[in-house]
Amino acid sequence: IMTRDGTKKEIYFIHSGMSKLSSTSIAITALTETTAEADTIYMNMSVQRWENNKWTRYTGASALTFDSSSYRAETTKNVESGYYYRLAVTHTASFSDGTMSSMNSYTKSIFVN
Repeated sequence: IMTRDGTKKEIYFIHSGMSKLSSTSIAITALTETTAEADTIYMNMSVQRWENNKWTRYTGASALTFDSSSYRAETTKNVESGYYYRLAVTHTASFSDGTMSSMNSYTKSIFVN
């Protein structure tokens, strides 16, 4: 059971999302929540495309905030039509006592056409 009592400084909830806006555009979102206020919360968002039977990085974005226990970032990205895409996010939090916490999240793939 995860609690928010602050006794352990770590990430306790992550989420990533992606949706098709048009035949050449997607929206991406990422959320990180921690059990205590973090000095920094950083999210590296990588839009990956399925080609040649593997996921490869296509484009991305990053987001950074300071002195917070929750951070949500969102943006839009242009993509090429006719491919499957997914979002991979590395969520990282660092705390004043030197503790670091990191987790990864992935969305289901979507076909953009």
